[in-house]
Amino acid sequence: MAGPTKFGRYNVKKVLGQGAMGLVYLADDPVISRQVAIKVIKAPPGENTEELLARFDREFRSAGTLSHPNVVTVYDVGQQDDSHFIALEYVRGQSLEETLGSIRVLPLERVSDCITQICSALDYAHERGIVHRDVNPANILINAAGQPKITDFGIAKFVDGTSVTQNRNIIGTPTYMSPEQAQGSPVTGASDQFAVGVILYRMLTGERPFTGENQTTVMYRIVHEQPIPMNKLNPRISPA
Repeated sequence: MAGPTKFGRYNVKKVLGQGAMGLVYLADDPVISRQVAIKVIKAPPGENTEELLARFDREFRSAGTLSHPNVVTVYDVGQQDDSHFIALEYVRGQSLEETLGSIRVLPLERVSDCITQICSALDYAHERGIVHRDVNPANILINAAGQPKITDFGIAKFVDGTSVTQNRNIIGTPTYMSPEQAQGSPVTGASDQFAVGVILYRMLTGERPFTGENQTTVMYRIVHEQPIPMNKLNPRISPA
């Protein structure tokens, strides 16, 4: 296969996809005889290498402290030539984004179960001072048993104020941003809760509550407008 064949002790099998911070590979760990996902970060030309690598370090340090059934486990971190990598739990399944692409509106019982587990994982992270800041369906993996697992804590922020984001830069996925994120203000766990609310809205209606022709329009609507009530889009949703 073209491309790297090893990262540290891990033997690369194939490319799984493009992640938020770089390519993701499927690899074998010969020491423990298990499959892992290898997330690689390599600063592109002209990119602020120092900030990018700081985000990489943040992903490992934040996610590496979390041990929860609904959080993707971080196994290892390393460097190969000019690339840095993280070895992660390999989740066999698909993302919630892919699920919603094929099933626009999910059954209420399934939605309730999925959202409850997602909230449990975020509550666990928030208790340990970690805010994800980019909770969206692409960062929620669904394994073969239907269990959601949150991944990509690469832009997570310790609530104690330690942050690699400088100059009030806005980081996150616009459609799922909280108003404070859209305005470049400090964030807390409430921002993750807002994002979960947006995901819940989409799972029950098949629509996003805030849309627009560009990122600026979406963020304006998040800050200044109220979404269409869910039961107007899906009359089967009870008032409760």
